[in-house]
Order: sequence, then structure tokens, then C-alpha cells
Amino acid sequence: MSNSLWMMAEKFINIFGLIFINSQMAKYLGAENFGKIVLATSFFAFVQVLSQFGSGSVFLKRMSSNPSSGLKLAKASQHFRHKILFLSSSIILIYLYTYTDHVTFFFGIINMICCYFVVTDYFNLFNNSQLQSKINTYTNIIGLSIALFLRAIFVEYKFNIYWFGLPLIVFAALPYALRKFYFKKNNIYIKTSKKDKLNYTRYIAKTGGSLVLAALSVTIYTQISNIFLAKLVSYKELGVFNVAMTIGVAWNFILNSIGSSYFSKIYSLKNNHDIIYHFKILTLISLTIGLLALIGYIFLGSFIINFLYGPDFSNAIKIIPIIVIGATFSALGTNHYRLLVKYSGYMYLTKKMLIASIISVPLSYFLISKFQILGAAYCFLITEILSLTILNYFFNKGFVFNIHRSLFSVLIKGKQLK
Repeated sequence: MSNSLWMMAEKFINIFGLIFINSQMAKYLGAENFGKIVLATSFFAFVQVLSQFGSGSVFLKRMSSNPSSGLKLAKASQHFRHKILFLSSSIILIYLYTYTDHVTFFFGIINMICCYFVVTDYFNLFNNSQLQSKINTYTNIIGLSIALFLRAIFVEYKFNIYWFGLPLIVFAALPYALRKFYFKKNNIYIKTSKKDKLNYTRYIAKTGGSLVLAALSVTIYTQISNIFLAKLVSYKELGVFNVAMTIGVAWNFILNSIGSSYFSKIYSLKNNHDIIYHFKILTLISLTIGLLALIGYIFLGSFIINFLYGPDFSNAIKIIPIIVIGATFSALGTNHYRLLVKYSGYMYLTKKMLIASIISVPLSYFLISKFQILGAAYCFLITEILSLTILNYFFNKGFVFNIHRSLFSVLIKGKQLK
């Protein structure tokens, strides 16, 4: 629980820090220019996922059980992930340069730089695995403070739009540098040979290959609405939708932090009954927090949007409750994803998420064409529900379905949790 609180603090700083950074920028630049920045970020969400190559879950699992081996795996596979980053970034930047304007292309470059530090930063995962999340929190506070200071100066003195890329780089690069410094000062330096690099790269390519396809599929159905909004509606509506998504899922750091800490325990358990029992407790906790979040947003959503972003983004208010419900299902889906990883369901996850992404593309196109920003919100909700329920039910002869049926009995019929 102590580490969960530190992880919540870290996520709080990351998410709400970016909210305050972006809200200043969005209010100053307007919805249309903000939408251009969002479009560049959406494209580089694919780059980041592809470059990480499913390593997040693999590293966390290995570091939790064998820290030295986990660090070797992360360090030895670094060059492999960097190559993917630069190759995929080049393709996206060529597209943005050819088919968009200078603002979108410039922030594509900024996103590429930020992705480099995110992909390189395995010290963040190591701290979480060793229940030292407070280090991540401290370093993020420093990075956020400087980024906010820079952003405030740029707004106050009316700098042009290109200066606003600098705080984004600072927020990505500085915490990484500080975590790396702390690690080298307090841990044994991990050396890797050429043989280690070859073996661990092969392992990541094999194990992460399945996970990266699943993660890319998730990115497709979470980012496709951004792309369709920009193409079918306008940059302004994209900016408004992104604000609603940012605010509507901001509270999810609570569920993700609890889930990460809980799974550090679940991954170490051997007894199948204990694993399922703790997973059910985690699910009930997540549902309770999700309900409280929905009530809070219903009463405070309008105030938050008007205070942070201004009247140019008022359309975000009507879709926030839909986003909050979808965010709850999304957080539950992340925990189910981790559970299937525990049971080595890599190939199933790949197939499942591929199907989800295939469904989301025509669904998003249809709903956005008919209902614009409201359609994008409903697409997010419907896809998350399908991903959590029906698309999980075919794993291991209804393994997830049986868990849901048991939880349904607890929630609806009041039966005792077993």
C-alpha cells in the first residue's frame, strides 16, 4: 500500500502536471492549434508503443522476480528498441512533412525526442518493481516544476507556438536523467556482453513481439478517433475531444497505480486460487473507485473545463461522463491484460487486441461521421467494453468469463467473495 501511494503520487504528477502544462498552452493557442499538436502526438503514440516492443510488462515481471536479470534484459535490449524508434520516427516525420503543416511537423519532431527518453527510461520500471516508486515521484516533481515555469514564461510574454515544445522535452528528459544518476549512485552497475545483447534481444523480439502487436492494436483503437476527427471534422474538434479525454481519464492513475502494485504481489503467487482471489479484490476496488470518479465528474466536470481551458473547449463537458465510464473499463482491461500475461496468454492477447483494433476502425469512422465528437466518445466506450468482456471470454475455456460471473454474484446477489 505504501508503494501504491507513491506510484499514485508519481502518476498524479505526470498526468495532472501535463494537464496544467497543456491547459495553459491550449487556452493561449486556441483549440485549432492545440488540435494540430494533438495530431502529432497521436501519430507518435504508435512510435512509442512500437519502440518499447512490449518491454514494459516483460521488464516489470523479470525485475520483480530477479532484479539483476531484469536489468540485464533492459540494458542489453536497449539498442534494439532505439533502432525501431529512429526507423518508425523517420517514416512518421516524412508523412507529417508531406501531408500536414509546419506546426504539426515541428511537434512531430518534439514528440520523437520525448519518445527517445521514454523508451530509454527502464529505471522507472526498476524503481516500481523494487517498491521504490518515491524516487520516480521526486524526479517527476523536479521535471514538472521546471516545465511549468517555462510554460508560464512563454504564456506571460506571448512566445510563439514553437517555443512550447521545450517544456515537453524537459518533462521527459530531466526525470530520466535524474533517475539514471540515482541508479548509478545507489546500485551495482550492470555490465552486458555482446553475447548478452544478442540473447536478450532475441528474447525481447520473441516475447515482446506478441505483446507489441497487442499494444499497437490498443493504440489503434485509442488513437484512431483522433485521426478521424482531424480528417473528417476539424482540428478544433480534435482539440476539444483531446481535452475531454485528458480530463476524463486523468483519475485513472489511481487504478493503474493500485493495479501495478497489486500485480507485483500477484506475479509472485503460485497458487491459482490465491491469484484469482486477489485479482477479484483488485477488480472490486477498481469498480468502487470508478463509480466515485463518475459522481465527482458529473458535479465538477463543467467547472474543471471552464477553469482550466476556457469557453473554446466547452463542448468537452457533455462527453466527459462517457469518457469516465470508458476509462473505468479501460483500467479494468489493463488489469485483465496483466492477468493474461501471468498465465502466458501472449498469443491470445495479440489476437484479441488485433480484433479490437479492426472493430474500432469502421466503428470510429461511422460514429464520428454521424455524431462527430459525441461519436468519438461512444466509440471509446464501446470498444473498451468489448475488449474487457466478450473478447476476453474465449481465453482458456472461459477463464475470464468465470471470474466475471463470480464477481457478478458478489455485486448483484451479495454472495461472499471466494
